[in-house]
Amino acid sequence: MTEPSPTGDRRVAIVTGAASGIGRATAQLFAERGKHVVAVDISPQGLTDLGENIVTISGDVSGEEVNRTAIATALDRFGRIDTVVLNAGTGGSPSPRRPATDVVKTADTRGTGPTTRPMRL
Repeated sequence: MTEPSPTGDRRVAIVTGAASGIGRATAQLFAERGKHVVAVDISPQGLTDLGENIVTISGDVSGEEVNRTAIATALDRFGRIDTVVLNAGTGGSPSPRRPATDVVKTADTRGTGPTTRPMRL
């Protein structure tokens, strides 16, 4: 089932944390429904065999470069971005015994860091 935009073009989604779990299921569901998908994850192995209409990017979304690459890829390949799913996580919860750098990384992937700052392309 293809979901056209108001102009009749296919919609485009970027999904982070797309190698497993909810992120993988979301990327696959979007593709099954006819959206173009840019799937991003730190695990290149998990990005294999996602299906048609999916372009994969391996990298750590806590850094700005991978996010810029995902945006540029969507715009270069498909000419638009309609949906962004910020699903990447760190695989654990903060603890007083974790190093401060881990807590900052957790905050960044939860939407308070480079993934949510306005970026000029």
